[in-house]
This record gives sequence, C-alpha cells and structure tokens, in this order.
Amino acid sequence: ITGSLRLSLGVFNNQKQIDETVSILKKVTTELRSVSPFKEKYSF
Repeated sequence: ITGSLRLSLGVFNNQKQIDETVSILKKVTTELRSVSPFKEKYSF
C-alpha cells in the first residue's frame, strides 16, 4: 500500500493555514500508521 500527497502553496496562504495543515497531517499520519499492516515490518 502506497500513497502520496501533493501540496501547493500560493501567495494567499498564511502561516496559520500552513500550521493547521501540518498539525492535521501529523494526526492523520499517526492514525494511518497505527492501522497499517506494515507497521511491524517498517518500525513506524
């Protein structure tokens, strides 16, 4: 199972939006890793 995410920043993005996106992505990544069938193999 693989995946990717592409984000683009523009002149209208502000620091608050960037910080919120990073925070949400950290939470989602942790959740997805916790249910991954590969977590033992790759030591997440």
